[in-house]
Amino acid sequence: MIRDWFRGLKRGRIPKLLREDFCGTFGVCCEWVKLGALNRAYGRDLDPEPLTWGRRHHLVRLTREQRSRVTIAREDVRTPGAPACDLIVALNFSCLVLKTRAELEAYFVNAHAGLRRGGVLALDCFGGARASRRGESARAYPGFTYYWERLGRGRFAIHLKPKGGRKARAFTYDWRLWSLAELRASLRRAGFRAATVYPKDGSSEGLWSAVILAER
Repeated sequence: MIRDWFRGLKRGRIPKLLREDFCGTFGVCCEWVKLGALNRAYGRDLDPEPLTWGRRHHLVRLTREQRSRVTIAREDVRTPGAPACDLIVALNFSCLVLKTRAELEAYFVNAHAGLRRGGVLALDCFGGARASRRGESARAYPGFTYYWERLGRGRFAIHLKPKGGRKARAFTYDWRLWSLAELRASLRRAGFRAATVYPKDGSSEGLWSAVILAER
């Protein structure tokens, strides 16, 4: 989806070098190199646990040649020196962990410097009045039920309940819910010349979800 949006913005230009910031288990990197023999991917994350999981479960499923086009680094996404890319993605609402404007814009400045001329930064983000209210929603899958709980003040939790088992908390998120206007203003201050918002499916009254494509 993001690759198609990129091509639309760039009049058919196809990105080849991807950087996945806050990459976790770097599944996007692994899928990226499958899309073309010239595609390369560079993933960065501070947490060793998901990186190890990705090496054991994602990387091993690639061919040797595909693995040669994936580079994974345990480092802060604000660290300079990564290769210049066509496309940087920060998905799963990762930029929301940056709670001060100084932290957010330091990341945007680094991302801007890490893009080739005409490159694009893709940010996953969400918010809305309902996102700050306490509540819970559930979705059933084969063998388990998934719960998304809004704890208030930018805190959220995922719970999983196996069929016949007990409901258990799997993840907790502690975010700042930046508005689209704040994000776009910070991107401009970091040097990006344009920031286009693409609404995602699932947005509703009081709750929105979107991807911002910021152009260098």
